Amino acid sequence: MISASLFPFGEKSEGHPNNNDISKEEIAGFMNENGWTYPILFDESGEILSNYGITAFPTTFMIDVNGNVYGYVSGALTGDMMESIVLQTIESADQIGKRRGEDNE
Repeated sequence: MISASLFPFGEKSEGHPNNNDISKEEIAGFMNENGWTYPILFDESGEILSNYGITAFPTTFMIDVNGNVYGYVSGALTGDMMESIVLQTIESADQIGKRRGEDNE
């Protein structure tokens, strides 16, 4: 599974009301301060938000290494909820792989 953070980045405007008014460096610094090492995606055009239909923050997507989206949850998650979703996604990916004859180990 891949974890990443999406930041609607750039100056707020009527066309991009969800953009952050802070710099990429400030976001990267915040991530570093908290020990978060997963990739950060900066959506400067709003295209990704639009393509995935993201209307709330946070929104968590479960995506496998092949880019298959297994689902998403809008809103905050507890650690237990996240663990449950990750395990369900792994199980689902394993079942699909078995049906296709793939080795997901």
